[in-house]
Amino acid sequence: MRCLTLANTLAKEGAECRFVCRQYPGNMIEEINRRGFNTVGLPLNDSSQAKFIQESDIPTHSLWLGANWHMDALQTIESFKGKKLDWLVVDHYGINYLWEDVLSTHSKNILVIDDLADRKHRCDILLDQNLIAEKETRYDFLLPNKCKKLLGPEYALLQPAYSELRNKAKARHGPVRRILIYFGGADQHNITGLALEGFLALGNHEITVDVVMNYASPHYQTVQNLVRNYPNIILHGNIPSLAPLMLEGDLFIGASGATTWERCCLGLPAVVVTLAENQKPIAKELDRRGLIYWIGDAETISLIEMKRQLEKTINKDLDIAWSKSCMKLVDGSGANKVKNEMKAKFQQCA
Repeated sequence: MRCLTLANTLAKEGAECRFVCRQYPGNMIEEINRRGFNTVGLPLNDSSQAKFIQESDIPTHSLWLGANWHMDALQTIESFKGKKLDWLVVDHYGINYLWEDVLSTHSKNILVIDDLADRKHRCDILLDQNLIAEKETRYDFLLPNKCKKLLGPEYALLQPAYSELRNKAKARHGPVRRILIYFGGADQHNITGLALEGFLALGNHEITVDVVMNYASPHYQTVQNLVRNYPNIILHGNIPSLAPLMLEGDLFIGASGATTWERCCLGLPAVVVTLAENQKPIAKELDRRGLIYWIGDAETISLIEMKRQLEKTINKDLDIAWSKSCMKLVDGSGANKVKNEMKAKFQQCA
């Protein structure tokens, strides 16, 4: 989604954008095509056919490529059909400088989107839109000296809806009247259900609750059954954007992923449960700064703890400073800022 946001921004400037994806089950190739971008789907090799090159300096997530890195690089080059690119944007945890070195002769510039800082890159711009302790130094020794680093939420690649609605967003304060619950498309641990059970245990039927869960989620039916008899709880399936619901909400209950910066742009306070290891450093820093309330991790949080933490937050008035601090962090113009940096770098090379 963040690459689609960047592609839309670049296309408005006249750029021709193309996507290269591997054909994993549940891929977004049809959606990308529907949004007007040509997409090349690389074949998915099963593990018995993919001969993975055993090297000491390959990324932890290299198996996510669906092929060894060298095969993936050659297939990607083949998809260019002999054209040399102005920019190649790489957004994949399984790719490092080895792959990027091979591709560098086929693109004038390379932009890497990363948030793990766990491998070396060969790129001209590195984008990490997250707020993490020591963010200014954690890429030291991982990037070329001339690489431009775009670090922090000011570069967050948000859909245009967020910047468009930002002027309508009001700083939240006073009692919580409306809650938005969203834990990503799949929500493998069904933390949505746990959060709902914790809320229902409070016995507060005056608060309206919007719950967003993908129809394809394995727990959708369970959640639907849970909320069936509560008119104050509205279950939403596949929706194009969370922005309108975020604008209406007073409090968000969810994870510490990409929605973090969407919430901040619209000044929505959040109670967070982390779903993955890479979310923890982000949640820790945001909690330290008072920008979220991190109540635990999906692997360990219990219903009793969920109820206790929600009660602690919901039963007191929201401090307006919380919402205002969130809005100061993200203004929604990150995609334009990245575009401008790409244009400036390209002009330097011209």
